[in-house]
Amino acid sequence: MSFRARLTIFFVVIVVVPMVAIGVLMFRLIDDSEQGKADARAAALASAAASVYQSEAAAGRADAEALAHDIGSLGGNAISVRFAALATHAGLARATLSKRSMTLAVVGDRTAIAPGSAVLRHATSGRTMTVKVSELTASQFTRELSSPGVAVVVRQGNRTLASTASLPSDPSLPANGNVTVHGNEYRAVGQTFAGFGDAPVRVTVLSALSVTSASLGGSRTVAAVLIVAFLVLAFGFSILASRALQGRLSGFLEAARRLGSGDFSSPITVEGHDEFAALAVEFNSMSAELSHRLDELSQERVRLREAIRRIGHTFASSLDRLALLELALKTAVDAVQASGGRLSVRTSDQEPLAETCREGSLSGLEDVVREAERTALKNRGVAEAHHSRSERGRGRAGATRVSRACARRDHGRATRTTVQRR
Repeated sequence: MSFRARLTIFFVVIVVVPMVAIGVLMFRLIDDSEQGKADARAAALASAAASVYQSEAAAGRADAEALAHDIGSLGGNAISVRFAALATHAGLARATLSKRSMTLAVVGDRTAIAPGSAVLRHATSGRTMTVKVSELTASQFTRELSSPGVAVVVRQGNRTLASTASLPSDPSLPANGNVTVHGNEYRAVGQTFAGFGDAPVRVTVLSALSVTSASLGGSRTVAAVLIVAFLVLAFGFSILASRALQGRLSGFLEAARRLGSGDFSSPITVEGHDEFAALAVEFNSMSAELSHRLDELSQERVRLREAIRRIGHTFASSLDRLALLELALKTAVDAVQASGGRLSVRTSDQEPLAETCREGSLSGLEDVVREAERTALKNRGVAEAHHSRSERGRGRAGATRVSRACARRDHGRATRTTVQRR
C-alpha cells in the first residue's frame, strides 16, 4: 500500500467518519428542536384558545345574570316570552332557559359555544331555573384564532360545529399528536370545555409542521454548509500535508540513492526543528561517517599496496634475508595497525633469541613480549600474552596490551615475530 493510500485512509478514519457522525447528530438535534418548537407552538395556540373560550364564558355568565334579573319577577308563559324578547334584543348568540331537565325557551344559533350560566329563583313561588347565555358562535371562535399555519376544529359529540381546515366527513383527531390532513402535517392539541347540552365541546388546535420546518430550514442549511466547508478545508490540508511529507520522503530517498552510488557530496537540507529535521541531521551524520570509513578503507588499500610494493622491492634486491625479515615485520605491524613490534632470531634450539630488528616502540612491554615468545617456542606456533595495568586510587582498568608471537623453522633457524597492539 502506497503512502498516499495510507494517508487517505487515515484522513477518512480520523476526519470524515467523525464529521459524518457529528453531522448526523446535528441534524438529529435539529429535528428534535423542530418537534419541540412544533409542540411549543401548538401548546401556545391551545392556551390562547382556552383563554378566549374562558373569557367568552365569563362574558356569557354576566349576560345570564342580567337576563335572569330582568325576568325574575315574571311567571307562567310571560317569562318565556319575555326571555326570548330580551335575548333577541340583546343580540346574544344563544340563550336557553331550563327548569331541571326541561327546556322552557331556546333562542339563537345552535353552534354557539362558551356559555355562561346563572340560577334564577322566582321571588314568590320559589321556583329555580337556569339561564345559559353565549355571545360566541363556533365559527366566530375559529375565525378569531385563525392564522397562517393554524387550523381550529370545534366539535360537540359527533357533530362538527366549525372548522378552518378541510376535514373528511368523519374526522378522527387525536388529543395530542401528529395528524395528516389532505397531505399536510399538523401537530394537534385537543381540549374539552362545557357547552350547551350534556355533550362537552372539544376544541382541537392544529399547528402546521411546515411553519416550524421552514424556520429551521435555515439551521439545516447552515449546519450542512459548515460540515461541507470543514470537510473541504480538512481535505485541502490533507493534500498539502501529503505533498509536504512526500517531498521530504522523496528527498531522503534521493539521498539514499546517492549514498548507494557512492556520492557523499550532497547532504540533506535540514529544515525546521521537527522529527524530519532530526532524521536529516542523523542521516547527514551517517553519510559523513560512511565517507570517513571509506576514506580509511582507501588508506588501508594504499598501505596494502605499499606493503606489496615493498615485498616486490625486496624480492627484486637479490633476496636479502634481513630485508625480507624487516619487510615481514613492517607488513605485520601495518596489517594489525599495531604500535610496535620486533623480530628475534636464533640459529639453533639451544641458543637464546636475539633481536634482529624492531618497528615502533615496545617501551614497558619487554616482559610480556618475552612471555609471548617463550609460549610460541613451546607450541611451535602462534601465542598470545596479555598485560593489564590499573591506575591506583581509581579502581578502573587501564589500557590492555596484547602481544602475539609466531615461531617457525627456516633452514635450522628459529625466527620470532612479535607484534604489540593497544
